[in-house]
Amino acid sequence: RKDYVLNLVRDTRAGRLYDASFGRRQRGTGVYADLLARRFELACRRLGLGGPQEPLDIAAFRVPRSGRDEQLDLF
Repeated sequence: RKDYVLNLVRDTRAGRLYDASFGRRQRGTGVYADLLARRFELACRRLGLGGPQEPLDIAAFRVPRSGRDEQLDLF
């Protein structure tokens, strides 16, 4: 199984396991990389991720107290 996964990584990195080039380091190329990108896009769309976001509501925020017993409020 390890060899299978490593070969897939090599397929997306022009035969190497790692590409240190800036801008390409975290992106693959080729058919398998395109397939993963498409799957990710579809999953995000299905789950409603990556779309417009509601503005941040800070009404419930309160400034934490200073002192050593801050963590005790959790219990």
